[in-house]
Amino acid sequence: MIAVAGLTAVAGALLGAPANATTGPARDITPPSVTIEPFVRFVAGTTVATSYDARGSIDNFDVNMVADWTVSDASGICSQQLTEQSYDTLGGDPDPILGSDTVTTSIGRGVRSHPFVEDAQNYWRIPHRFVVRVTDCAGNTAVSGISTTSINVDEDNSRVVTYTGTWATGHFAGFSGGTTHFTSVAGATATFHVGAGAVAIAMEQAANRGSATVKVDGVLQQTVNSNSITKQHRRVVWQTLLGPGDHTVQVVNDATAGHPRIDFDVILD
Repeated sequence: MIAVAGLTAVAGALLGAPANATTGPARDITPPSVTIEPFVRFVAGTTVATSYDARGSIDNFDVNMVADWTVSDASGICSQQLTEQSYDTLGGDPDPILGSDTVTTSIGRGVRSHPFVEDAQNYWRIPHRFVVRVTDCAGNTAVSGISTTSINVDEDNSRVVTYTGTWATGHFAGFSGGTTHFTSVAGATATFHVGAGAVAIAMEQAANRGSATVKVDGVLQQTVNSNSITKQHRRVVWQTLLGPGDHTVQVVNDATAGHPRIDFDVILD
């Protein structure tokens, strides 16, 4: 005796459509979503490394920076490649996005940032740019937009900075450019204007230095602390990425009790 279910299965097979067949999962043909920050950022808590030639001109001006991106995909990420174009990649391979003179490196599939040290002297010759290529576990590949390095150096005595309150000029070879503007007066303010992209402030840190308030377009961003047991020159104490438009950045001395002095050294933007 043949079971009814068996007859149904045989009949279904003969017709080419088994009654109890299940449909397999559809193949993922959607590429990953990858978004890279259009500007790389500076890194707070790092030191600007400088050297000068015999004429007093900048020889090296090394700044810690990071390129960041985000990735999402239903099948998971199986591989990533980072392509960069810079002074150090001259003579490298062409890239359809960045153009000539690039180097491509395979990076871990879980990596979402690329830290590097940029010499401003080299950036001024050739801007450092990045793209990321991401491949998911179904074999689909996506390419990010371009992330660009921007480094302008404005010393404390630059015309872009205005000072209100009581400030004086400090001279020391360890300061960026050899000088800082310093104050011990509460409310004394350094003000400058920047556009979109990365911006950072470097200050002197020492045991007799205090804190300052950073504002952007009148809005409190952060209280930065330049007090440190160990003296540290050209220390990046604050950084951010700013959106489109012209922005006003203010550094206001808090005049910390017992160590009210702050030294405003250099702007990176």
